[in-house]
Amino acid sequence: MNEAPVLRGDPRSRGLAFAALGKPQETAVRARAEEAREFARSRDAEGWLTTQWQAQRALLPEMATFIEATAEGHGMPAETLFAAHLRYAIEDRAAIVGEHDGCSAFAMARPDGGVLLAKNRDNPPPLRQVASLVRQADPAWGGRQILSVGSFGHSPTCSSGINTDGLCLADTAVRTADLGIGALRYYLMEALLIRCADVAQAVALIRALPHLGGGTLVLADASGALAAVELGHRVTHIERGARPGWVARTNHFLHPDTAAPLRERPGSVPRTNSEGRLDVLRSALRADFSAEDCAALLSRHADGDRPALCRHDPATWTNSCAVFDVAARRLRLSHGQPCEGAWRQAHLDSPPPKGP
Repeated sequence: MNEAPVLRGDPRSRGLAFAALGKPQETAVRARAEEAREFARSRDAEGWLTTQWQAQRALLPEMATFIEATAEGHGMPAETLFAAHLRYAIEDRAAIVGEHDGCSAFAMARPDGGVLLAKNRDNPPPLRQVASLVRQADPAWGGRQILSVGSFGHSPTCSSGINTDGLCLADTAVRTADLGIGALRYYLMEALLIRCADVAQAVALIRALPHLGGGTLVLADASGALAAVELGHRVTHIERGARPGWVARTNHFLHPDTAAPLRERPGSVPRTNSEGRLDVLRSALRADFSAEDCAALLSRHADGDRPALCRHDPATWTNSCAVFDVAARRLRLSHGQPCEGAWRQAHLDSPPPKGP
């Protein structure tokens, strides 16, 4: 069973369709956006928000058009909706440490040719009500389609996704002072799946763009190429991997150059939790994992001094778990926390034929 509705057409058509699909969640979408816009005003960041929005329009115009149409569909200015997407960076710019951390992600290329990518999506509990799962198709993509895990009132791929070429990705949040004018991570994720067929093309596009900064990307493709990207504005670090093996990230940077400006310092509660979750992944992951093994790992709760991967904290809740089978272009997505054992499936159509 494929539980993902399809958004078809150009960016404006798909943005309006996404807003229409999210009408039942519109009150939550509007409240989140309006609160974020007011937060930007309170931090004297409205000018910075406008400059960042102009940068998105210049760097990723297809995404800016999509967001403008989504905002129109929800009856608000595009910059107000954008404020909700930029909220983390406004906090980091003002050196405000958030109340929650979250998200654990990894990708692996198995010796037998299988490729898996998995992520626990950890957010404040109210964000579960705006969670979305959609497929997308645009005539301009030459037959390429995208399967996206995200949120209504946001980029459809703001959490994870895969395209019919077999490029798959997921993100994690990282708080950093290395910020500047550049592409927003959430919009970059969508653009990578629209424009790129594999990890090599994705890495080339990442290197070609200036980045706002903040967060990591875990990438995999059907050939078994892997990458973990630490996104800063001045410094971006890319770790490459291949078969057999794996890459993983939680909520801090690992490379000394990207780690130096981290907002959450060593010994802080969020940093300690992030480092602990990464240690849990490192000690458990094997390149021969099955999709079921990935789901079981991400269902783990706290064990002694080893922190939980499946989160039940008041401020940070595992709202879903995504496990992508890259070769099959198939997704298993949990209904809520993975420990509950309720899953749905979605998939893409067959990959488009390759040219001669």
